[in-house]
Amino acid sequence: MCISASRLSHLFSEQVGITLKKYLTLHQLERVFQDLLAGKRITEAALNAGFDSPSHFASTVKRMMGLPARSTVKDSEFLKVY
Repeated sequence: MCISASRLSHLFSEQVGITLKKYLTLHQLERVFQDLLAGKRITEAALNAGFDSPSHFASTVKRMMGLPARSTVKDSEFLKVY
């Protein structure tokens, strides 16, 4: 693309309204939730989506969504809304 990572991130934020890093994190969360709905275990889903560990996934969910990971997983209604 012939632009720096910093410039790409700036252009992305300008166009989409969120940072590139946040977008990628949301995409990772989406992938975990899809796997969970498909019946995979939390650990497997988190690692498949690229999280370093289940605790990394849990802290990311808490930070991004304001809910503990366990409640998003246990509350199937929450996942179905997605």
